Amino acid sequence: PPDNKPGIIILGMHRSGTSLIAQLVHRWGAYAHEDAMLPGDVWNPNGYMEPAPLVRFNDELLGMLQSRWNVPPHRCDKPMLAELALQPELRARAQDLIGPMLACGRPWFWKDPRLAILLPFWKQLWGKVVYIIPVREPGDIAISLGRRDGFSMRTSLVLWHRYMSALVEDRDVLTSSGMFLRFEDLLSDPITACRRIAHFLDLQLGNPDPKSDDLAQLMAAAVEEKLWRSRSDFPLWENPLASEAERSLYATLLRLTKGDSTPSGNFPPEPHWREVLIAEDLMQRTGVMSAVCKVYWSDLHAEFCAEQSNSVPLTMDGSPQHVRVSIPPWQSFGTTKLRVDFVDRPAIVWLTAMELTDSEENVIWAWDRRVDSIVSLAQNDVASCNSLCGESGCVLQLNGYDPWIVIVLDFTQSAALKDGAGFAMECSCSASVAFVLDAQNALIRHTTDRLQRLEGRQTEMFGELRERLREVESLKVVPQSAPHENECVIMPSIDRLQQLEAAQIELCQTVHNIVNSRSWKTLVAVGGLMLRLRMATVNSVTAVHRLLGRPKNRV
Repeated sequence: PPDNKPGIIILGMHRSGTSLIAQLVHRWGAYAHEDAMLPGDVWNPNGYMEPAPLVRFNDELLGMLQSRWNVPPHRCDKPMLAELALQPELRARAQDLIGPMLACGRPWFWKDPRLAILLPFWKQLWGKVVYIIPVREPGDIAISLGRRDGFSMRTSLVLWHRYMSALVEDRDVLTSSGMFLRFEDLLSDPITACRRIAHFLDLQLGNPDPKSDDLAQLMAAAVEEKLWRSRSDFPLWENPLASEAERSLYATLLRLTKGDSTPSGNFPPEPHWREVLIAEDLMQRTGVMSAVCKVYWSDLHAEFCAEQSNSVPLTMDGSPQHVRVSIPPWQSFGTTKLRVDFVDRPAIVWLTAMELTDSEENVIWAWDRRVDSIVSLAQNDVASCNSLCGESGCVLQLNGYDPWIVIVLDFTQSAALKDGAGFAMECSCSASVAFVLDAQNALIRHTTDRLQRLEGRQTEMFGELRERLREVESLKVVPQSAPHENECVIMPSIDRLQQLEAAQIELCQTVHNIVNSRSWKTLVAVGGLMLRLRMATVNSVTAVHRLLGRPKNRV
């Protein structure tokens, strides 16, 4: 309808400040559909400002491309993503999501970081919109992702590059309808940053009665210093794990925050960036590679919170390892308590040593390696604690996904934390049988779902192929020596079938890797089905080329 108000789309990488920007836009006066918002949690106490139905739908879209939020689609999937917006069912569902926003009668906003990698779909549906993109130091984002999701620094930077390069490569985002804002500037000078946001929205949305100065005070009240809780030790330029492409992309983004509308730079992705993300995702979800050990600290009578925590990855293959979690300088006015989350899943932990040292490596607290000492501590999801045969230490059976113990420090020990400390643990960890079964069943369900979607796509393509074959036969294709005047009729079907074949090959490889690990008994039937699907596709492509009278390698 002509009176529909423009939308405000907040784009950016996860953990980059998109939730805070959404709160500011809401205070400016944009409609938020608050009843549908995801609730806050320990990682985002003020709320994510993301409509739950939108997040679920975006996850479904990513699944159709064999992707997830942490394994984005290939760049070459953009045409396929745009094609999904033309499918009647998906288009109707997407319009149902947009409908309540358009019906509100005033400017509205959407925020979900997944939108950054789904723009080819949504740009065909939401009409006139403006964009606000926070730009945060990538190292800080990586630290935040490490705390929340257990991602390594390198994985986080690769993921950040994919999200932010998708925005820089989009012409609509780079036009006057897009605003890039440095997250650190927002926290250091909220009034100025909020005034800039309000002025941008007033200008872009044609506000007849702009009140940028008045609104800036109200908006800035949402900015809190504690939001700057994850900071890297050095900028991206000095990070040895950052690639030149990532540094170039960040430099371009910083120029955009200063109003440069024609950024230049060369920031191609790593050749195997998606394989890196897929590997870590699979290993995390199956418990093969890593879990997360986390330590919280707090005053005795205060609640534990995400801002006062740190985590490190640990392997789950049963090998001995030394785990050390850093604790920043902590000023306590009484006694301090530490919560040690051994792992973030059901597991068996062989524990041989635990100690807390100050900044000069002096021991503040140490476990005496007795089972009774562990049993006496406040704990959660610790099913049993038994002695190790023939040596000091204990074996812990951990149930649930939140197993922890609490260590209470006295006044003297607490005072020793003022310059920082380190919690160290000597242990070996293995995923419990229950967790392995859960993970394998989840992987089987995920793989089966992907197979069913591929079967549906293949059936649809074969229907189109049969129609094209009938058309070609009726036109009596000329011999190979003559020009193929009717090739344009059949070539789109060949291209789509080859895309399907490539997707099936990728999935076959995934199944093959699982078969070679520990899931072969369950997935061998799935692998056989995948092989049959792939052969059917190859045979169809070969038949079409034979009909055209030319070798397959000419396509």
